[in-house]
Amino acid sequence: MKEAEVVELVEQLAAIDLSGASVDSCKQVLQGLSRVVAWSETRKLAVAQRLAALALESPAIFPEQVVDKARRKARAEADRKRRNEARVAATEAKAAKRPRHTKPDYEKLLCLAEQRGWVVFRDEGYFKCRCPCAEKHINTVVLTPSSRRTLENTRARFRSFPCWKEEP
Repeated sequence: MKEAEVVELVEQLAAIDLSGASVDSCKQVLQGLSRVVAWSETRKLAVAQRLAALALESPAIFPEQVVDKARRKARAEADRKRRNEARVAATEAKAAKRPRHTKPDYEKLLCLAEQRGWVVFRDEGYFKCRCPCAEKHINTVVLTPSSRRTLENTRARFRSFPCWKEEP
């Protein structure tokens, strides 16, 4: 299988919406993924053979170490993504059953944040708001304001984020 075919196959598989997929579509995806995995394993073998040839030319290269280091890095990156996705899912679960703020003006601000796509949830002592952009900005909203400027300061902090849209 050529690289261009693999890219085309992956694009086709990614285009299938699994949330509404039929059994046949799921089978098609699994068969396609099996082909991609087979290509990947063949490619790994070719890389290992090349590393072995390089090791013969240069004794400073240890193919096992190169392969092991690459695997550890890929595994660590996958683990990091998995943990981040779990954290975001937990945050969204908290936000689904968010209690109301006791102060009406603050509740309006939290509702406005939700309308703009921010995820709002109650944490210990604060409401926390996480933005929808890739940087996942966080802003906190106090439960008990310490001064009459607290609300305006909180609004100003929201406005300071580049992802805070002026119009909901």
